[in-house]
Amino acid sequence: MDELEMKQHDSDDEDFVPHKDTSKEQQGLLRNTRPPRRSLLQSCCRACVILSSVIIFVLMLIQLWSNYGEYIETRVMAPSIAGAGEFHAEGAVTQFVMKFHKWTNTTLHLNMSQPHSFILDVTPDAPYVWSDHCLRLEVPPTTNVKVFVWSM
Repeated sequence: MDELEMKQHDSDDEDFVPHKDTSKEQQGLLRNTRPPRRSLLQSCCRACVILSSVIIFVLMLIQLWSNYGEYIETRVMAPSIAGAGEFHAEGAVTQFVMKFHKWTNTTLHLNMSQPHSFILDVTPDAPYVWSDHCLRLEVPPTTNVKVFVWSM
């Protein structure tokens, strides 16, 4: 059995011959090689897939905004001041966006268009009426009036 093992061992050494074909290794290591060119059909299909993916993504965003846009606007975005001012019988003390027009008897007239969704804060409390670009407040002329209009 020792001879058999030796023969087997000897044959292993003789059979081992290093592989001399290194053309692919040398090609990658020694030369700058370009990847194979894509066919026109493959490039067109790839462009179509990318374009359709972008279109589907944009349509999904539009659908989400149409479903939840109003909810997001009312819940996330804070109200902003649409107009403010302090007024007395002679005119405006301070004013922002709204303009003093006149004060007749017990009615204060302010030039300002009505916001779509608004909150009106008047000090002292007074009934109000919006008409064509005019806010009318029923307040006696002896008091200073502070008005804040918040747009939602």
